[in-house]
Amino acid sequence: MVSGNTAGLTPVQRLEGNAEAVFENTGLINLSPQTLERDREDAQREFDAIAGAMQLDANPSGLNIDPTAPLTEHSYLMLENTLQDDPNLYELGLQGHGLNDPPASRYRGYTNDFQNNVDNTTLFVGGGLNNNEKAIADFFDDSIMTHTPFPVVWQNGKLTQLNQNGNAENSLLRAVVAMDDFMYGRVLNGTDFSQTASAANDGYVSPFRAMVKQTRIDLSANPTNGVINGLLGPVSTTITVNGHVWTADATGLFHTNTDLAAEWKGYYQTMLNGHAGDLTPIQRLEGNAEAVFENTSLSTLSTADQERDREDVQRELDAMAAAMQIDQAKYGIDPTTTLTAQTYLTLEKTLQSNATLLELAMQGHGLNNPPSSRYEGYTNDFQNNVDTCTLYVGGGLNNGRNALTDFFDDNVLTHTPFPVVWKNGRLVQLNQNGDKENTLAQAVTALDVSMYYEVYIAQDFSQNNNNS
Repeated sequence: MVSGNTAGLTPVQRLEGNAEAVFENTGLINLSPQTLERDREDAQREFDAIAGAMQLDANPSGLNIDPTAPLTEHSYLMLENTLQDDPNLYELGLQGHGLNDPPASRYRGYTNDFQNNVDNTTLFVGGGLNNNEKAIADFFDDSIMTHTPFPVVWQNGKLTQLNQNGNAENSLLRAVVAMDDFMYGRVLNGTDFSQTASAANDGYVSPFRAMVKQTRIDLSANPTNGVINGLLGPVSTTITVNGHVWTADATGLFHTNTDLAAEWKGYYQTMLNGHAGDLTPIQRLEGNAEAVFENTSLSTLSTADQERDREDVQRELDAMAAAMQIDQAKYGIDPTTTLTAQTYLTLEKTLQSNATLLELAMQGHGLNNPPSSRYEGYTNDFQNNVDTCTLYVGGGLNNGRNALTDFFDDNVLTHTPFPVVWKNGRLVQLNQNGDKENTLAQAVTALDVSMYYEVYIAQDFSQNNNNS
């Protein structure tokens, strides 16, 4: 690379070369050969996971993404999705980057082996992301190692790359530009590192920034030519899933002509009659959703508002139903059997890696500070602005808490469109804003109860007059 022969290297080989520059120009150079070998292996595990994902994405029978072309936000998300969806690449990437409070020594990785405990004085001064910040703890973390083993979420109104502890690291734009810089453009040298801050490269602008901005994922765009611009790519404006035909309006919001009120009430009555076993798990969720609609202030809303709110719920439930069908065909997971932590995670991954199902579910649950009205969903339509008095008192998760704000959110609708991450030493289910909602164990148990065991009745709800 320093000889000017980068053209003969792959993008990941260029990352390796730039990693070598960090090793040679920081305190890493003073470590023993054994320690250096350990640290290089940490980085190489993640690099190899990235390379493996790029090779899979380049397959002409698959995504057919050109690995020699700088990443856009979309191809970066595809790379992450491929890496995280492949058990071998995911394990390799996690071992390489490491986790905070790792559950086993094999997940120490860069995070624990050398991110913060080797050299906290050498700065990166080459300009761009992490300019004048710690060369190993900050720059190497974001721009060389990257955070591709960890999810991107919608958080506080923007797409955000999370880190190894489930916390916000950078905007998606900054993460992509930094990765492009050191896979396709820049070659680091000794002048990019210093013991003192420098203003010399404060004005640096990546040559890839304009391209990435121009091709940014735009979730606010209305559909064109029968296609919605979804987070993971194009989605048809007409889909059929779980027996419902969904057609998008001019904003891209999906609607169905199915009489959801009649459908839910029918399932609920079947459950009340003691025949819940005749229903699918998702039909039982619909029936239990009806119990909440009938026993909270949702029952006092207009027919039109109730129809809007039922559609919010049904979008997410239909996405879950489709994911369970895929998992049955692909992995042999029996949908009539209660979920375990592993099958719950598989369901989530299937849903979240399918552009159509993710779009439908995100529209259903909704997002904080949504980029388009089609992502208002339950979060904005009726989670917090319909009933502040009714409590769920049926026991289990959210017992004694608000029936719509808390119980319906976690126990009936669930957060399956959003990732589970390792955070502060345990697996945590994130919510629609990329924040911690519940532990994985709580999320799985609550969903199992509502899908396989419980039939909620009027006595499970009570008025909290102190809040009325």
